[in-house]
Amino acid sequence: MIEVHNITKQINDTIVLERVSFTIPGSSVFCIHGEKGSGKSSLMRILTGVYRPDSGTVVVDDRPVFDNPVIKNRLFFVPDDPYMFPGRNVAGMTAYYRDIFGRFDRELFDTLASEYGIKASDRISSMTSGRLKSVSLVLAMSLRPDYIFIDDPVTGTGEDDRQAISQMIGSARENIGAAVIYSICSRDLGAYPADSEYMLVKPEQI
Repeated sequence: MIEVHNITKQINDTIVLERVSFTIPGSSVFCIHGEKGSGKSSLMRILTGVYRPDSGTVVVDDRPVFDNPVIKNRLFFVPDDPYMFPGRNVAGMTAYYRDIFGRFDRELFDTLASEYGIKASDRISSMTSGRLKSVSLVLAMSLRPDYIFIDDPVTGTGEDDRQAISQMIGSARENIGAAVIYSICSRDLGAYPADSEYMLVKPEQI
C-alpha cells in the first residue's frame, strides 16, 4: 500500500502540487489524472522517490520512499519518454537489464515479448514512442516489482500499442501481483483499466 500525505512541491517559483493526499491499495490499478500542468509528472517522480517533496510524505508499505534504496528496489518507473540506448536492439537491452538487475526473469520476458510481438532483433532507434513504452513495460514486468509506475502511456501511443499496454496493465496484477499506477490527461480517462482514480487540480484551483 502507498500512502500519500499532504504532498506540496514547488519548482523554481511555481507551486506544482499542493496538499495532495490519497492511498493506493496493494496489487491494484490506480489512475492519476488531471489537465495539462496539474503536476502529474512531478507527482509520479515524488511517488517513486526521484523528487523530494517540500512537505508531506510518501510511505510505501509503512516505509518512506525517498532516499530509501530498499523500497526503491521494489518499484519500477516508466517515464513519459523512456530512454533506451539507441544503438542497441531489444536483445541488447535485455542483456543490459539482466546485468544491472539480478532479479531479471528472462523466462517471463521471453513469454511477454512473444505475446506482444517484440522481437530480439527490433532496433531501439526505429521504434515509435508507443513501442518504446510497450518494450519498457515488458522489461519492467520482467523484474517482478511490487509497484509499476507509468507516466502518460497515452501520448504518442498508437492504437496497437495502446491495446498492448492495456493488456499489460491487467497482466502485471494478475501474473506478478504488482500494483500499477499510471498518470494520464483527464481527457483520456477510460483509455486504460483502473480500480480507482485520483484527480489532480492545479494549485491555484484548490
